[in-house]
Amino acid sequence: MTEWSVIKGCLMPKIIDKAEKKQLIVRAALAVFAKKGVSNTKIADIAEAGGFGKGTIYDYFRSKDEIFMAAFSHFDELMKTEIARRMFLITDPQKKLMTFIEASFEIWLEHADFAEIMFDYWAEGIRDRHDNIDLQAIYDEYGDFIAAILDDGTRKGVFRNMDSKMVAAFIIAGMDGLVLQWLVHKKKFPVLDARKEFIKTILQGISRRD
Repeated sequence: MTEWSVIKGCLMPKIIDKAEKKQLIVRAALAVFAKKGVSNTKIADIAEAGGFGKGTIYDYFRSKDEIFMAAFSHFDELMKTEIARRMFLITDPQKKLMTFIEASFEIWLEHADFAEIMFDYWAEGIRDRHDNIDLQAIYDEYGDFIAAILDDGTRKGVFRNMDSKMVAAFIIAGMDGLVLQWLVHKKKFPVLDARKEFIKTILQGISRRD
């Protein structure tokens, strides 16, 4: 669908920044997802929230799920880029692990609305097995990343011998649990203090003791 505008009395096609338009649609969708949940949201709700016509949304996305996928891909890329930026040039395994955990928490806290949406989506995914996002693949990817840090620490004599895949799963579960408690309690739960104790407990548990 072409958008038009009147310029000096003439009807002219309006130049549209497609990338910007898609982001506007995604932002409107996120606001509705946070309020109603992903499963209860309809394209009409997103159109109303963003002041778009339904037809305009379908010019850019084929479905609500595709909008959610675009939002998730953007967040996932943001998270990976920020973690990589913070870990750049760090060689010490303990510092690597601390930086990964600290950065992950800060990104989730900075994007609290999306954190709520993702937990809602994950709960639905466990019940209904969504095909839109491969939750198992996501956990495997981050688990492998953490396990590689743990294995590096073991090789360097910093960490004890361990089942790195299993310990990585424990770390991810603990991070998810703390973020979930923060989402439930918000101001009542000191999540940054909890993060500090969490990191201390993890490092104490995996550090090599000669």
